[in-house]
Amino acid sequence: MSPQRREPEPFRQSQLDEILNGAQPTAAELAIRDARHALDHAVMAIFELAFSLESLGEAIGRFNAETGRH
Repeated sequence: MSPQRREPEPFRQSQLDEILNGAQPTAAELAIRDARHALDHAVMAIFELAFSLESLGEAIGRFNAETGRH
């Protein structure tokens, strides 16, 4: 899997407030936040995959029942 380069996301108002107030997070804090964000997406993808596999299994079961296969 090759790394993909993505454009930086625009600042949210809360991020702008942090910068303006001098409370900008450190690089480590940003890395942790990004890692948690990536983890959230990975967990959602795993659940979507599990749901798809369950649906596929049910569809195969219905097909086998309709065609008399075991």
